[in-house]
Amino acid sequence: MFDWQENLNRRAFLAAGATGAAGLAALALWKSQGDDGLFSSGRPALPWTMRSVEGAEEIVLRRHPYPYRASLSITSDIDGTSPKEFNRIHQFLNSDLETETGQALSLDIADSCWMVVDSDWEGTIDRFGSPVRDQMSFWRDMHLREEYAADWITKYVRCGWIDSVHTYGDFNRQNTGETTFHRRVAAESVSKWYNLGFKFTVWINHGNSSNVQNLSDGRKRTYERGDDPASPYYHTDLLIPYGIRFVWHSASSSREYVFSRPDLLYPITLGDGQRVWGFHRFSCARRLFRATPEYLWSPYGLPRQLTEDHLKTLIDEGGFSSVSQHLGGPTDLYNAFPDESLAPLRRIANLHHDGVVLVARTSRLLRYNQVNNFLRFRVHKDSESTSIIIDHVNDPHMGAFKPELDDLRGITFYCADPFKTKLFLGERQFPDDLLTRNPADHTGKPSLSIAWFKADTLDYSQWG
Repeated sequence: MFDWQENLNRRAFLAAGATGAAGLAALALWKSQGDDGLFSSGRPALPWTMRSVEGAEEIVLRRHPYPYRASLSITSDIDGTSPKEFNRIHQFLNSDLETETGQALSLDIADSCWMVVDSDWEGTIDRFGSPVRDQMSFWRDMHLREEYAADWITKYVRCGWIDSVHTYGDFNRQNTGETTFHRRVAAESVSKWYNLGFKFTVWINHGNSSNVQNLSDGRKRTYERGDDPASPYYHTDLLIPYGIRFVWHSASSSREYVFSRPDLLYPITLGDGQRVWGFHRFSCARRLFRATPEYLWSPYGLPRQLTEDHLKTLIDEGGFSSVSQHLGGPTDLYNAFPDESLAPLRRIANLHHDGVVLVARTSRLLRYNQVNNFLRFRVHKDSESTSIIIDHVNDPHMGAFKPELDDLRGITFYCADPFKTKLFLGERQFPDDLLTRNPADHTGKPSLSIAWFKADTLDYSQWG
């Protein structure tokens, strides 16, 4: 059989990627038929389409987890956030309580974190007058020994309120030609993540050009040195083997005008040759007759990000959206959010709870996007039932892998009769308690799903 990964050379692969995420990372599967009633998904094709196999056309891989028609995450950078602010923000977003901001939203929205803050910026970060150095970080200072918000961060990583790193820390300097970052920060941070069992997969670049720990996109480098093996600030030899798979490259932020995308992912080959998936966010709006955009990534920008028109487009297109934010950025708030941001937040909460738009933490949505793009499966039919056999995830950029259960959460197949359809991972059949057999959705087709993650609305700000 034709091996797509081996026969599409790197230049052609990257050229395909240049046409946009929709053209590369969203791949369809061609069809091939085997013996003895076994039908197999074959080589990927461009662009992504509904996937089935010849001889079993009623078995089709759904784009989004049932019953949702689109998917969205809010990807929040930790800038300007104190521990007190973090608690209020995520109590409102994630729990099911009545809070000082109003009835909480019961959503799965996660945040990012820092290991250390060493910025010389002046000013305050909250209504209590906390200085910039009191932003939420694991260690108190660059000695990397005295803990600051370590207990909070550890708890929130483990419960899922934190799922990404906004690099290792805040190294913003007033003189952008200076930096206090050094490789030891990376080594100590990664070592601490290993020791505490943190499993971050998402890296988000941060700040001004003093943040030399940032990663380039492998093609154009300005100040970023984290993936440059010739630099004393090089650290991706530690970071990528640790487990980072998804990278937001900050140089793209001024071009992130698009709310709904058919795919969030695009390929990045770092300066040291290691591969990750880049991901797009929705960060800004165009300004008429201006070369520079208007950034919307403050809570005050939520009414312009989560508009009814944007969400309608997302649903109509069956798209993905990663909404860029700094949820703890404002310094003047007495509640978790400004009043004008509550309606758009409740809008996405209603769409989620009504089963229209999946709202998920960034790490889960990106992993789902990756697995759904490249899933390889076979279908076996006999007189009594149909069996869908998941083989592997044939990722053409980072390499094929055998998925685990959490990698497959939300994967859904349209099928003629979900009650006469079995699902396997290799030779192991999924038990019924991990599956949902779904009635017809908006397309009129029933389906079989691997259950999405169970909702967790516990208020962890008051727990542990």
